[in-house]
Amino acid sequence: MSPSSPGGPRVAVSVAEPSTVTGGSLDVTVVVSGEMDEKVRGLRVELLYVNEYRYERRETDHHSGSSSGSNTTRTIVETTTEDVVVQTVNYPLDTTPSIVGERAVQLWVPEDAPPTAGPLVRWKVRAVIDRKLAGDATAEARVVVASTRESGAARAAAAPDVDEQLEITLSDRHVRPGETVSGVLVVKPGKTVKFTDIRVEIQSHRRDQDGLHDDETIAGLTVSGKTEVEGGSRQEFPFELQVPLDAMPSFTASRNEVHYDFVASGARRLRTDYNATAPLHVYGGDA
Repeated sequence: MSPSSPGGPRVAVSVAEPSTVTGGSLDVTVVVSGEMDEKVRGLRVELLYVNEYRYERRETDHHSGSSSGSNTTRTIVETTTEDVVVQTVNYPLDTTPSIVGERAVQLWVPEDAPPTAGPLVRWKVRAVIDRKLAGDATAEARVVVASTRESGAARAAAAPDVDEQLEITLSDRHVRPGETVSGVLVVKPGKTVKFTDIRVEIQSHRRDQDGLHDDETIAGLTVSGKTEVEGGSRQEFPFELQVPLDAMPSFTASRNEVHYDFVASGARRLRTDYNATAPLHVYGGDA
């Protein structure tokens, strides 16, 4: 709670159950007290998330005593945050007799909103006493938003990107951190082929501003070493891969996103590898 001045307007906010899911609601209590002065214009209650993201900043080094043509420009990757307000409830004094006292407010998380995701997406409720040309009185309460199985239905339903020599069968393309993805990789080459190894992996992909990205294999398994598969035959390789417990949920926020793929590959010496990719949806809570 941050009153604008001693004895001035004050606000406090609390959430009955500070956790919900995308598409769910939050029951909020706001208490306004203190003296209201002529600068007070009203009260607003906001549901928002703080999106932490990376971006590129260009910096020019000016070399003393040299021509401008010898100046060098560096690209620096920096991290910042953006407040993304998804719902606002207003109580302006020109239509509200008084904002003093306790009031209940229900807020809704959009179904397509990003869930809480480590430091990258942090949700909170904010109550603000708006004062014209003066310091606002503000209070905040942290909340946690979890994604659901349904929130990733569109991406998880997308058809796999497969090589005609490979076929992927997965137990489920919706998975929580700590759960296991099992299935069968089928190799069915048109002609006899020799592999140096055959692998399956779960890969995470983070995308930020200015084309910044991180691609990481978070789980992997070699299902076969050197292998020869005859043309026209069909060979099956069962597998199980666990999604790490600390994996962030899949999300698309205002300034960045994280998503996951299941990837199968058959490596060949001095030849193009066989590859197949299927999107995964990692969902659930993240404190």
